[in-house]
Amino acid sequence: MNARSITETRFGLLKAGQGPENTIFWEGSYEAGDDMVIVYIQSGNGGISPETLQMAEEVVLTAESFVLKAREHILSAFTADPAKYLEEEEHRYLEADAAQLPLEMPELIFYDGDEEWMLRFAAGVFAICDPFGIAVSFRNKEILRLEDLSDSEEIDQ
Repeated sequence: MNARSITETRFGLLKAGQGPENTIFWEGSYEAGDDMVIVYIQSGNGGISPETLQMAEEVVLTAESFVLKAREHILSAFTADPAKYLEEEEHRYLEADAAQLPLEMPELIFYDGDEEWMLRFAAGVFAICDPFGIAVSFRNKEILRLEDLSDSEEIDQ
Protein backbone atom coordinates (compact mmCIF):
# COMPACT_ATOMS: atom_id res chain seq x y z
CA MET A 1 0.00 0.00 0.00
CA ASN A 2 1.51 3.35 -0.95
CA ALA A 3 1.71 6.38 1.34
CA ARG A 4 -1.15 8.11 -0.50
CA SER A 5 -3.53 5.33 0.48
CA ILE A 6 -3.05 5.92 4.23
CA THR A 7 -3.85 9.14 6.11
CA GLU A 8 -2.85 9.74 9.71
CA THR A 9 -5.41 11.43 11.98
CA ARG A 10 -5.67 12.31 15.67
CA PHE A 11 -7.81 9.18 16.16
CA GLY A 12 -5.66 6.76 14.15
CA LEU A 13 -5.05 5.75 10.56
CA LEU A 14 -7.50 5.95 7.69
CA LYS A 15 -6.98 3.54 4.81
CA ALA A 16 -8.22 4.32 1.33
CA GLY A 17 -10.45 2.00 -0.65
CA GLN A 18 -12.43 2.34 -3.86
CA GLY A 19 -15.88 3.88 -3.40
CA PRO A 20 -18.79 4.20 -5.82
CA GLU A 21 -18.56 6.39 -8.92
CA ASN A 22 -14.80 6.99 -8.83
CA THR A 23 -14.74 8.14 -5.21
CA ILE A 24 -12.46 7.04 -2.41
CA PHE A 25 -13.77 5.67 0.87
CA TRP A 26 -11.33 6.20 3.72
CA GLU A 27 -11.89 3.77 6.59
CA GLY A 28 -10.68 3.71 10.17
CA SER A 29 -11.93 2.90 13.64
CA TYR A 30 -11.99 4.39 17.11
CA GLU A 31 -12.88 2.92 20.49
CA ALA A 32 -15.57 5.11 22.06
CA GLY A 33 -16.56 3.79 25.46
CA ASP A 34 -18.04 0.32 24.96
CA ASP A 35 -18.36 0.77 21.19
CA MET A 36 -15.84 0.27 18.42
CA VAL A 37 -16.91 3.00 16.01
CA ILE A 38 -16.10 2.57 12.33
CA VAL A 39 -15.23 5.82 10.55
CA TYR A 40 -15.72 6.46 6.82
CA ILE A 41 -14.86 9.55 4.85
CA GLN A 42 -15.92 9.69 1.21
CA SER A 43 -13.76 11.92 -0.96
CA GLY A 44 -12.77 12.54 -4.53
CA ASN A 45 -9.43 11.45 -5.90
CA GLY A 46 -7.70 14.51 -4.43
CA GLY A 47 -7.86 13.21 -0.86
CA ILE A 48 -9.59 14.64 2.20
CA SER A 49 -9.77 18.40 2.65
CA PRO A 50 -8.26 19.83 5.87
CA GLU A 51 -11.69 21.20 6.90
CA THR A 52 -13.39 17.81 6.56
CA LEU A 53 -10.55 16.05 8.36
CA GLN A 54 -10.71 18.56 11.23
CA MET A 55 -14.49 18.16 11.59
CA ALA A 56 -14.18 14.36 11.47
CA GLU A 57 -11.47 14.38 14.13
CA GLU A 58 -13.56 16.57 16.44
CA VAL A 59 -16.58 14.28 16.06
CA VAL A 60 -14.67 11.01 16.32
CA LEU A 61 -12.75 12.06 19.42
CA THR A 62 -16.10 12.78 21.13
CA ALA A 63 -17.96 9.90 19.42
CA GLU A 64 -19.32 8.50 22.67
CA SER A 65 -21.44 11.63 23.19
CA PHE A 66 -22.68 11.57 19.58
CA VAL A 67 -23.64 7.90 19.84
CA LEU A 68 -25.72 8.70 22.94
CA LYS A 69 -27.20 11.81 21.30
CA ALA A 70 -28.23 9.71 18.27
CA ARG A 71 -29.75 7.01 20.48
CA GLU A 72 -31.75 9.67 22.35
CA HIS A 73 -33.00 11.15 19.07
CA ILE A 74 -34.02 7.74 17.75
CA LEU A 75 -35.87 6.89 20.97
CA SER A 76 -37.60 10.27 20.86
CA ALA A 77 -38.74 9.66 17.26
CA PHE A 78 -39.92 6.15 18.14
CA THR A 79 -41.87 7.52 21.11
CA ALA A 80 -43.42 10.36 19.10
CA ASP A 81 -44.68 8.04 16.35
CA PRO A 82 -44.37 4.36 17.27
CA ALA A 83 -46.76 3.25 14.51
CA LYS A 84 -44.43 4.77 11.90
CA TYR A 85 -41.21 3.22 13.17
CA LEU A 86 -41.98 0.13 15.24
CA GLU A 87 -43.67 -3.21 14.97
CA GLU A 88 -46.23 -3.87 17.71
CA GLU A 89 -43.91 -6.21 19.65
CA GLU A 90 -41.15 -3.58 19.58
CA HIS A 91 -43.18 -1.04 21.57
CA ARG A 92 -41.72 -2.46 24.79
CA TYR A 93 -38.49 -0.59 24.00
CA LEU A 94 -40.25 2.77 24.32
CA GLU A 95 -39.65 2.58 28.09
CA ALA A 96 -35.95 1.78 27.68
CA ASP A 97 -33.11 4.08 28.60
CA ALA A 98 -31.67 5.53 25.37
CA ALA A 99 -28.18 4.28 26.26
CA GLN A 100 -29.56 0.72 26.41
CA LEU A 101 -31.51 0.87 23.15
CA PRO A 102 -30.56 -2.30 21.24
CA LEU A 103 -28.72 -0.61 18.36
CA GLU A 104 -25.27 -1.84 17.41
CA MET A 105 -22.26 -1.26 15.20
CA PRO A 106 -22.11 2.56 15.12
CA GLU A 107 -20.50 4.11 12.06
CA LEU A 108 -19.57 7.73 11.43
CA ILE A 109 -19.86 8.65 7.75
CA PHE A 110 -18.45 11.94 6.47
CA TYR A 111 -18.51 13.43 2.98
CA ASP A 112 -15.55 15.58 1.95
CA GLY A 113 -16.51 19.23 1.53
CA ASP A 114 -19.90 18.78 3.26
CA GLU A 115 -20.87 19.89 6.77
CA GLU A 116 -23.50 17.12 6.89
CA TRP A 117 -22.51 13.71 8.15
CA MET A 118 -24.28 10.62 9.39
CA LEU A 119 -24.12 8.35 12.42
CA ARG A 120 -25.47 4.97 11.34
CA PHE A 121 -26.20 2.01 13.56
CA ALA A 122 -25.58 -0.82 11.12
CA ALA A 123 -27.56 -3.33 13.19
CA GLY A 124 -30.40 -3.41 15.68
CA VAL A 125 -33.32 -5.55 16.84
CA PHE A 126 -35.93 -3.33 15.20
CA ALA A 127 -37.52 -4.25 11.86
CA ILE A 128 -36.68 -0.74 10.61
CA CYS A 129 -32.99 -1.67 10.94
CA ASP A 130 -33.25 -4.35 8.27
CA PRO A 131 -31.25 -4.52 6.08
CA PHE A 132 -29.05 -1.38 6.35
CA GLY A 133 -29.56 -0.13 9.90
CA ILE A 134 -30.88 3.25 11.00
CA ALA A 135 -29.10 6.60 11.00
CA VAL A 136 -29.18 10.13 12.32
CA SER A 137 -27.93 12.96 10.10
CA PHE A 138 -26.04 15.88 11.57
CA ARG A 139 -24.83 19.26 10.33
CA ASN A 140 -21.64 19.92 12.22
CA LYS A 141 -22.76 19.01 15.75
CA GLU A 142 -26.52 19.52 15.40
CA ILE A 143 -29.02 16.78 14.63
CA LEU A 144 -30.93 17.28 11.39
CA ARG A 145 -33.13 14.19 11.05
CA LEU A 146 -33.65 10.48 11.53
CA GLU A 147 -32.81 8.44 8.42
CA ASP A 148 -34.98 5.36 7.79
CA LEU A 149 -32.67 3.19 5.67
CA SER A 150 -35.03 0.21 5.41
CA ASP A 151 -35.99 1.05 1.81
CA SER A 152 -32.44 1.89 0.71
CA GLU A 153 -30.64 -0.03 -1.99
CA GLU A 154 -27.12 -1.36 -1.96
CA ILE A 155 -24.62 0.84 -3.78
CA ASP A 156 -22.66 -0.83 -6.56
CA GLN A 157 -18.96 -0.09 -6.55
